[in-house]
Amino acid sequence: MNKIKCEIFKQDSQDGMSFIQLDCGSERLGVMSLDEGWKVGEIVWANFKESDVMIALDSRISARNKFYSPILSIVHNSILARVVFGFQSYQISSLISYEATKELGLKEGMECFWFVKSNEILLLRG
Repeated sequence: MNKIKCEIFKQDSQDGMSFIQLDCGSERLGVMSLDEGWKVGEIVWANFKESDVMIALDSRISARNKFYSPILSIVHNSILARVVFGFQSYQISSLISYEATKELGLKEGMECFWFVKSNEILLLRG
């Protein structure tokens, strides 16, 4: 388990969801949370599994499942955005921060990469 000591410097909440921004020394982390009980200025530990860390080198990334698809729709509030991709005959949804959609300049009709970590896929029979 990875652990980084940080301070909450910004929190946006809506409909029971929060996007919390952490100041971790010279770097910042963004966290999506279902808990709205956090306070700006609070010291917290950011914990995340080793298996949730991806590695990238230029356009090469450690995720095994990398796809390039058109964005069919983007629905958002001030905290979160659901980006829906067309993939074969399926629709694949990604839930990301609304801030990330703005930073990336995502728009309906654009094509972009999306990734699924191999350890995050669940198999079901039938």
